[in-house]
Amino acid sequence: MEHLWKADLHLHTSCSRDAFNPPEKIITYAEKMGLDVIAITDHNTMECVDKMVEYGRDNGIVVIPGIEVKTKQGELIAYYPEKPIEKGLSLEETIFAIREAKGLIAVPHPLDRLRRSAVKMENLMRIIHLIDIIEVWNARTTFVSDNALALKIAMEQKKGMSAGSDAHFPYEIGRSYVLIRPFHNKNGFLNSLRNGRVVPGQSPLWVHIPSAVAKRVEFLKKGGLYGR
Repeated sequence: MEHLWKADLHLHTSCSRDAFNPPEKIITYAEKMGLDVIAITDHNTMECVDKMVEYGRDNGIVVIPGIEVKTKQGELIAYYPEKPIEKGLSLEETIFAIREAKGLIAVPHPLDRLRRSAVKMENLMRIIHLIDIIEVWNARTTFVSDNALALKIAMEQKKGMSAGSDAHFPYEIGRSYVLIRPFHNKNGFLNSLRNGRVVPGQSPLWVHIPSAVAKRVEFLKKGGLYGR
């Protein structure tokens, strides 16, 4: 029987302003959960990526470099970009920037009705021909039906299907993942996702609280509403 890799493809380190995952501890928790692959997808930064790739190499875990980018119409994830992606552009401009950086384009939590950062249905269908991957299961998405609809669309459109915990602190790591064939490069990764098997999982609602607190603290540090 072919060995499949267990991959959590949406993880945040403490380089994200709303996350509490120390880079040096993520690998430990990934090993504990039996993960073979993780993707580092911090918000609008790749500051911790090189460090995490090195930690993974030293411990036998494949670490995919990535970034979760804020656009004017929601968030996108770039896997394997060769440089950070500018935030605040339109969806199409961000897609172009990811292509320029030679990355793969994924849409995280696309239909999550409670997230302002979700692209939602109209935007997803507008860009569907331009993207490579749809995140079909996000453990932080409250309504299972939102994930299920994303899965249905990805299968209909024959897109790569990713899944992940969207972990912002260690307890969440490995909550949801995808089982994929081993790969050796970016193209192999995408091909594996087209034939992957999603393993759904759900994080409790309270995981959003510390992230919201962290965002608020960061906001106040920068001078609150009026700045300094």
